[in-house]
Amino acid sequence: MIVPYDNMYDMESDESANRMRKNFETNFTISHSYTFLLLKAGHYADEINRNMKAFLDKYCPPNRRIGQIFELMPITEIHLKSTLSAEPSSTNSMTNIIIFIGAGIMTLLIACINYINLSTAQSLTRIKEIAVRRIIGSAKSELVIQF
Repeated sequence: MIVPYDNMYDMESDESANRMRKNFETNFTISHSYTFLLLKAGHYADEINRNMKAFLDKYCPPNRRIGQIFELMPITEIHLKSTLSAEPSSTNSMTNIIIFIGAGIMTLLIACINYINLSTAQSLTRIKEIAVRRIIGSAKSELVIQF
């Protein structure tokens, strides 16, 4: 949901909204909001992160930065590589992804082995059927078409 900060306070009770407004005026942050940026071509997050300290030194007093992290992170890394608390959605790790891929491969392997086992067991009964058809006079091409 994208909402201007002024409208964001409408979602809170009057008491909470007033407290949040005062907090924003004195603390430089609103802890329950996230900011997403679309950088222009040729601008990189690393460059902005390097310049962030100078920006904060200029616009934010040191006592208001206590416990705050101001850093850009590519949106593609939010779900797998973020270690920040209170993310907008739950985070995961590559370890969990690899475990689920491994479980899927194991399941597929077991299914293949099962299929081969059942096909082999059925082939013994098919051999008798093929022998009877050959004795009756079926051509090789007819048997190929049947199977």
